[in-house]
Amino acid sequence: MDKQRDDYVESPYEQYHACRALWGMVIIQALQDATEAVARSRNMDRAVKREMGYFRSKSFQNVCTLAEIDISPKLIKAKLRSLRNWKNKYWRKDAKKFLRTGKIKNRTKKQNRTGI
Repeated sequence: MDKQRDDYVESPYEQYHACRALWGMVIIQALQDATEAVARSRNMDRAVKREMGYFRSKSFQNVCTLAEIDISPKLIKAKLRSLRNWKNKYWRKDAKKFLRTGKIKNRTKKQNRTGI
């Protein structure tokens, strides 16, 4: 009996990069959730401390290892303190930029209009 190949078979290389991208999206989602929690809170210090509990956990470090992203909890804490006034609709681009460079500059009104 002839076995029929699936129409779409990913190579191990493609699977590897798809998994890395997926874990990167998990990190972006965690950063978004933390940012929104800090933005909604009345006491920023308490909110940052609460959110940092996850970013210091072994499970988050394992996710970073799987995504091959080296990000320190100290850097996340510093950025969470500066993220409070971000506009939520721009969080995704900023979080991606944060993961890529570790640096985020304040946006200008022109950048907000163009969505850069």
